[in-house]
Amino acid sequence: MNNRRNYYRILQVQPDAPLEIIRASYRTLMKELKAHPDVGGEHASAYLINEAYETLSDSDRRAEYDKRLKMRPVESYAHYINKMKSIRPKKTGCRDNQRSYNRIKKNGKLHYSFSWLTSERKADMLDLSPRGVRFLCSEALKEESRVRIKSPILKALVKVVNSRETVLNEKIYYTVGAEFLKVTFKSSKGTFYSASV
Repeated sequence: MNNRRNYYRILQVQPDAPLEIIRASYRTLMKELKAHPDVGGEHASAYLINEAYETLSDSDRRAEYDKRLKMRPVESYAHYINKMKSIRPKKTGCRDNQRSYNRIKKNGKLHYSFSWLTSERKADMLDLSPRGVRFLCSEALKEESRVRIKSPILKALVKVVNSRETVLNEKIYYTVGAEFLKVTFKSSKGTFYSASV
């Protein structure tokens, strides 16, 4: 175990904390402080919190970790978050300035909202790919914001990647590019490709 993380700092507990405190801190970090990726947290943060909890919640692993912790200097939690952010997945099959998936034109209406409490707004779907959707709406959407989308062909939770001003018929609209975080298609066949014989 050449791991140099301080799991006590990551879980924000004292080294002599009982298992109940460690468990409570873990749950608080993942749910209430929204460290889990499903509720808007970063994957790197959730990974470190899970790793710390797995080690400190097992008495044998914790005892071994405590021995090693006393024998070495400890690096900060922020150092490891920055290190995890710097690791980027390698792209395969395409150059950096090319798309790995083609967009499929899918014209149609869709509705979007920012939460179940806000009213739905109308937009026009422009195109679709296995990784996301592009649509035209009447307001600029903030990058990185989470948006719920409903259309006749899909329901999705997306993250806004970009929002660009577009002028059509002397009116200002915004072309929004969004990446799927979660998507459900109404039909399991023919959403992207269909052929007639």
